[in-house]
Amino acid sequence: MARADQGIGAAASIQRLGLALAASFIAHAALLQGLAALPRAWQPAAGFSPSHAGSGLLRVMLLPEEAGPQPTAPARVAAPPASAPRAPRYLAAHELDRRPQILSHVEPHFPALALVPTGRVVLRLYIDETGAVDAVAAESADRTGAFEAAAREAFAAARFLPGIKDGAPVKALVRVEVLFGSPHPENARQ
Repeated sequence: MARADQGIGAAASIQRLGLALAASFIAHAALLQGLAALPRAWQPAAGFSPSHAGSGLLRVMLLPEEAGPQPTAPARVAAPPASAPRAPRYLAAHELDRRPQILSHVEPHFPALALVPTGRVVLRLYIDETGAVDAVAAESADRTGAFEAAAREAFAAARFLPGIKDGAPVKALVRVEVLFGSPHPENARQ
């Protein structure tokens, strides 16, 4: 009698296992269907050469300064009391004998959460007398969010030779344009 009960129990277990596998298959198929409906992952622009991977889908350019008020340090805290010293002055490129020069390789990562294949960000880098980046301010961005955050993060860690005025290192303001997803002209030709 015990053997008959075990046979029925084993058949029921096999049946439950089959139902569980079928339910799992249906759930995974639905998940894959949902993933297929999401926007496609970023694809390289036409003309990109895979032999230049890591160097062709980002272009960073030093921009000329814009006419306007003299640059000062970006606000970090509430307004200081009247007796506090003035904010340090960052010299614009035209005021320098030598502009700051980048020492480290800077390549922002293409944001994994970007919903579009390209983006443009213009940053203001506030560089101190030692060549460290004091602050990074986004001047403009095609789309705020992922591209802006990636560019800020990358340039905040950059190191520079400081700007020079009258033979001494000084605080300097540099404007940088970062283009995401655009092949570099040299790579597009190959």
